[in-house]
Amino acid sequence: MRPRDGGNQSAQPPPPLPRSLPSSEDAFVAFIVPDQVGHLDGYRSIREVVGNKTKLSEVRYWGEKVFKGVTTPALTFVADRKWSGGTEIVELNGSAYRGVLKPGDPWFLSARRELLDSLRPDSFSVRPLLADCGIRTTAAKQQVVRAADARPTDLVALEGKRIGRYWCSPPQIAVRLDHGKVVRSADDRYDAAEYLVRQTAAYPIVAPHRHVRHFRNSVHSLMKPVPPMDLRYVVGLLNSRLMRFAYVAETREAGHARAQTCITCSRCWVMRSRISSSFILAADSSENPWARVQSLETSAMSVLVSHSSHSRPLKTCSADSADAS
Repeated sequence: MRPRDGGNQSAQPPPPLPRSLPSSEDAFVAFIVPDQVGHLDGYRSIREVVGNKTKLSEVRYWGEKVFKGVTTPALTFVADRKWSGGTEIVELNGSAYRGVLKPGDPWFLSARRELLDSLRPDSFSVRPLLADCGIRTTAAKQQVVRAADARPTDLVALEGKRIGRYWCSPPQIAVRLDHGKVVRSADDRYDAAEYLVRQTAAYPIVAPHRHVRHFRNSVHSLMKPVPPMDLRYVVGLLNSRLMRFAYVAETREAGHARAQTCITCSRCWVMRSRISSSFILAADSSENPWARVQSLETSAMSVLVSHSSHSRPLKTCSADSADAS
């Protein structure tokens, strides 16, 4: 912490958060922290302390490799008790946005943030529909072999890279059960998975479960929702471009080197009361399966657009470089 007039700085290292936040009207302080502090729920208490005890004037995302040998993405933020001009968020690509953040809010702004905020109160989470029941190995180099080399006692299994948007390729690997500990679920859990969600991806990618019963833990299973919601509606929504934007915007983990679809962050912004089976029936009447896919996705998106059209207009975030696509 240093005085605003540029006076002498303390020779002692600053104490940890939150004690090192500015305590006088004439001081401000800057921190460099892992960028998860800016968006994960587990760090919400820190964001609340910063927002309640001081003013957040700037947040800047620096990405990975800020320090030699360290791959954890970093951000810097400036806490200033006398600041009154809103918070400026500077993204890794240089895009800058200015707006008002409430204490505890994720440190994220964009020209479309207002749309997400308007949809969130009526949203539901697909977390209860996701199951992490894939096969877990403890010594992959010895336990995972090519499917062509599989023995009768091995389990041929799907893995994340075989899962695409509405398609599932034949498996290429098998898991050996006699080369160390292997954790797997009961067969009925695999049989119940009509659709699979790829975990090793920057956003939700859903495909029908095909070819073999088993899959590794790089894949989540998607279970049937409670009626009258239709599972195909959920699939269309998760695979939609709007869901891709919403997921990436909310998690920020998608921009990292080891991007994975976080099972606790998969949320769909849609009004439950507006869900209708009419588009499901229309899709079933189509002879072209890809036409059914497009019908499902278009209908899922139309529900969201219909809801947003009844919301208040988007507010400009005073973006220096707004994402208007």
